[in-house]
Amino acid sequence: MKICFYGDSLTDGFPGVSYFKLLRARLPGETLINYGRFNDTIASLYRRIYRHQLVVPVDMSFVWVGVNDVLVRHEFRAQYRALLDLLMPFAGTLVAVSPALIGEDAGSASNAALADLGAIIGDLAAGYPTVTFLDLHAQYIAALRRYPPVSYRPMHPLQSVIDTLKLRSPEAVDRVAAARGFRLTLDGVHLNSMGAILAADAFQRAIDGRLRLPESPRLRESETP
Repeated sequence: MKICFYGDSLTDGFPGVSYFKLLRARLPGETLINYGRFNDTIASLYRRIYRHQLVVPVDMSFVWVGVNDVLVRHEFRAQYRALLDLLMPFAGTLVAVSPALIGEDAGSASNAALADLGAIIGDLAAGYPTVTFLDLHAQYIAALRRYPPVSYRPMHPLQSVIDTLKLRSPEAVDRVAAARGFRLTLDGVHLNSMGAILAADAFQRAIDGRLRLPESPRLRESETP
């Protein structure tokens, strides 16, 4: 089974802990392709896929992007629809994932805005026969409600870049995340080990469900010489 993962720094795996590496270790018999890049938006991800032809026939694709688009919500629906239109013909199943977190305060305005974006993604996904919606934001919020809000704010405007350069292991990420008071992230956005495990578990459940389905006839046809 061939699976593509499209997204921003959460898919790239830096800074923070990589859910992709966890999945790759759990699924050694499958081909997993990582097309994540730091700081991508929906528009920049679309351009990158189109310009570099990062679409090949696969059994399954995940697209997890949107946290960097929270300030340009007026264009969100049209841009996300274009991204689905670009990716859908090449995947037997396309999983559209809601943006994760902005800060670890379940009741914050920023996380309410992400929930709104997730609702748009879910609405769009319902219009495509082979696109499914994974509300990962709701799973993160449910986990956060067990803990008090975190008030950490970065000390430096380039803190994410600094973290990328300095924190090169999951243990180092988790140590700094704990010192900042975070449960699921390193800095309110990028994942620590607990956050990466939550994402990997959710993605693996979707993959396991796809593995139990028969092979996509459309994919077989596209692979025929």
